[in-house]
Amino acid sequence: MEFERGMWNCAVYGKTDQLLRLLKKGVNVNSQDRYGFTPLHYASRNGRTATCELLLSHGADVFAVTRNGKATALHRAAFCGHLDVVKLLCSCQKSEDYPPLASMLDVDGQTCLHSAARGNQPVVLHWLSITYPELISIRDNAGKTASDLLPL
Repeated sequence: MEFERGMWNCAVYGKTDQLLRLLKKGVNVNSQDRYGFTPLHYASRNGRTATCELLLSHGADVFAVTRNGKATALHRAAFCGHLDVVKLLCSCQKSEDYPPLASMLDVDGQTCLHSAARGNQPVVLHWLSITYPELISIRDNAGKTASDLLPL
């Protein structure tokens, strides 16, 4: 468990050298804390693009979701406004047979576009809207689109 704590800490603070040492020791790149957050969730939330790249190159699962909220790392990056991380995560597609990561819904039925709206992140909102226009009309479990969630 100490190794995993080290991984999460490295992900939060972008300590890529230490993270690489842990990965070389065989620590599970997809280890989850008690809330289901993986190192990729933490790196994404904190805008650590290089750390996300390292984790992804070692097999981090972009489709991993948190236990309660079912949020992906993309939801977290979008909410926090980290456009470079959002673009990186969106570029990770398993195959044509899978729906885009951007269309994944959390427990509230919200996409990453909803997350960007809730976080009041106009740059991320714009990029996601242009890149994935199909997200604009998606309504969450409360019947709200992303634009309905924008602050006044």
